[in-house]
Amino acid sequence: MTASIASSLEAGDKIISSLGNVTRMRRTNVEQAAFVVLKQADIPSLLIESGYITNPTDARNLNSSAFQQAIRCCSR
Repeated sequence: MTASIASSLEAGDKIISSLGNVTRMRRTNVEQAAFVVLKQADIPSLLIESGYITNPTDARNLNSSAFQQAIRCCSR
């Protein structure tokens, strides 16, 4: 479990760093929470909030194929 958490935190750091080149980041550090869907002991897991549909700018970005492609590139 510890190795899985460490892997998730490392991946999260890299993704946050990459996303900073694509969009304005509200937070620039990895946060941890006890989401049941992310608690598989043997699988590193991440939950990424890429925008809020209630925010008009975020909603526009989330519907943009260019933004979606930029986000995909960051997660690789």
